Amino acid sequence: MPGNEDHVISYLVESSVNDCTYELPYLGILDSVSMPDGDEQIEIRTQDALLRYSSSDRYKKADVYINNVGISIKEPVSPLYNKMQRKHITALLDHLLKDTNRTEEILNSLDSEISKVNEGGRRDVYWRSVFLENEFKLILEFLMMKGYADLKISHHPADYILVAPKRIGTFNAIKIYSFDEYFENYKDTIVLAARRIWTGNASNSENRRAFTMIREPLNCNWVFDNISGNPRKWDPSFPVKDRREIFYFNVNVSKTLLDKKLL
Repeated sequence: MPGNEDHVISYLVESSVNDCTYELPYLGILDSVSMPDGDEQIEIRTQDALLRYSSSDRYKKADVYINNVGISIKEPVSPLYNKMQRKHITALLDHLLKDTNRTEEILNSLDSEISKVNEGGRRDVYWRSVFLENEFKLILEFLMMKGYADLKISHHPADYILVAPKRIGTFNAIKIYSFDEYFENYKDTIVLAARRIWTGNASNSENRRAFTMIREPLNCNWVFDNISGNPRKWDPSFPVKDRREIFYFNVNVSKTLLDKKLL
């Protein structure tokens, strides 16, 4: 599991079998911890049983079930959604906003922001430069709690968000939020994080991913002949003239913005 998920779930399992009496907001006293497994959830009572669930699974929104309630686990500084390609955005916006004119305006804004990054601009784009607040809240709720940019719906949606540090000292370090509460607390710290990969990358997996993305016609606005960044290493056998740079978006909580908010 990425981030702090392993540690948080291990802490919850240990607490549940030791008759913890701490009352969690919305969830009550910790009684059971279960893991998503296919279309089901399996209660976990030992650390050994937890080991089989330690790999990452992007097809779930609930990382764990506490008292049979789906919970998404985040750190204070955390990725909220990864690798949104341009090809998915039109259908996503049309589905959620139901306004084709607004969809086109947003796409134009995103294209403009990506072009700026390709020209050397800041990689982290504040969402208010693209979306109205009600639009972004609707989109973020869908992506964090329910489904994916390609409109697939998770078999394990999340009902609440648990925020905790990488290492938990006491239960007081665990915060439970409804999505509305989470958004109000973190909305001024969230960015659209423009990220890029390249054809000609010495990493075979990254090179293949770049070619796959470039072959999709709906991604073409985010593909550039101009190379504004560099991978860790170029493949020296790949022709320089055939290198391409392609972008996607992550949605992240920015440490810089969160630190400013906490000052």
